[in-house]
Amino acid sequence: MMNLHNIANNLPSGTVNKDIIYLAAVKENGDLRMSSVFWLIKNLIDEGLLIKVGRNKYCAVVTKNVRKPYRYSFSEQLQDMVTSLEINFPLMEFQAWEAFQYNYFANHQIAHNIYFIEVENMLETSIFEFLRDRHKGSVLLKPTPSACQLYADSGAVIVQNLITESPVDRSNPHGVILEKLLVDMFADKKTRMFLEENEFPHILEDAFSSYIIDESKMFRYARRRNVEEKIRDCITLNTNIKLHT
Repeated sequence: MMNLHNIANNLPSGTVNKDIIYLAAVKENGDLRMSSVFWLIKNLIDEGLLIKVGRNKYCAVVTKNVRKPYRYSFSEQLQDMVTSLEINFPLMEFQAWEAFQYNYFANHQIAHNIYFIEVENMLETSIFEFLRDRHKGSVLLKPTPSACQLYADSGAVIVQNLITESPVDRSNPHGVILEKLLVDMFADKKTRMFLEENEFPHILEDAFSSYIIDESKMFRYARRRNVEEKIRDCITLNTNIKLHT
């Protein structure tokens, strides 16, 4: 058995690729074949000794504060909506999230929850009508930011289009990944209902220090939403985050 901790300790600081990881592993086990490197990388990640920061880009975990994959369990209200949509629209692509997800990172806690249902193009009206007939609170269809300020009270549901190329977690296809949440707070002005822009640096620092962030995936989506430069500037000028891409 290879000692995964020794392999991680053999890795240089900074960003490494599979070739560098393989060379570090060979120092521990000279019989290791290159074909086994992806199995090795998976085991290093599962043990919390390695984090993926981009395509074929990894960093060894060298601190005691091991970052972990982002996981979020829907509130009971949102889970009920997601389950109902899964049953009644089994072939529809959609993602769901709620304002309270940002409470894990924000200094000022969000007091009133708002639910977002993002659906594929041409289905938003049907989903709006479906939820309006079943949800006790207000349901808004593709509202403007100003309309949200006026009508999106606590417990409101906002139905909007799912942005093409939105990143997806295949193990949880109807949830949203952390990279999307971080980008959307810059790209979607409706988040200003519950987040102040001066909170963004703290949210980014807390997210990067606590969870594994795929920077390539995040910035690819940020380019799709035309906010890549804005996010990079915020990180560079207002945080201590060290980017690897």
